[in-house]
Amino acid sequence: MKVGEIASIRHYSGKTWFKSIVLQVEKNMLVVKLIREFAVLNFLENDPVVLGYEENDEVFILSCVVTGIDPDCSYIKLKIESVMPLKEQREYERFPVSFYAKIRCEDSDKINIATIKNMSFDGLMINTNADLPLRKNIEVIIYPTFQEVKIDQDVDKTVISLKSDIVRKEAFARYFEYGLKITNIDAQNQNLIRLYLQSIKGMQAKFLKDLKNSP
Repeated sequence: MKVGEIASIRHYSGKTWFKSIVLQVEKNMLVVKLIREFAVLNFLENDPVVLGYEENDEVFILSCVVTGIDPDCSYIKLKIESVMPLKEQREYERFPVSFYAKIRCEDSDKINIATIKNMSFDGLMINTNADLPLRKNIEVIIYPTFQEVKIDQDVDKTVISLKSDIVRKEAFARYFEYGLKITNIDAQNQNLIRLYLQSIKGMQAKFLKDLKNSP
């Protein structure tokens, strides 16, 4: 990736990708400018972001975290956590996403807010302010943007519901990161995950190609 590169940004606040331009590249840090200037107002520090770009006709997907925001100039600073070629992504490998979710421990009625960083058929990674113990079983209700997947006429109400165990926990200054292993999910919700992940990969590649071909 180089300065001036056109890239796509995926964030849980939007129903599709944002167009962006790379302004600075330094090791595992990026500074990008969002073309839709108002969109930066929806970003928060530590939010998960998925960045995509194309090089030599190959699409690469970056899992990132927001480390800084300049709303006046529509800049965001990103820390790169992983990079993968889209075509080599395996079915059961975790795929970077940016979703809003609600979580609840099995023995509590308290609802906590979380963001989903990546997901696969058997697990996911989340960020939340809630301090939860390892091996705790939690219910996760994910609210992905299903603009790409026409599963239901009322797409905004389509959610993914599952139960999972906390198998990894890492504390940061302002939030906790949890690795979850899915323990209970019905066929309908499993199918939603499959359809969404399959569709979003194709749509990601098309969005980048359309960006490169646009004036």
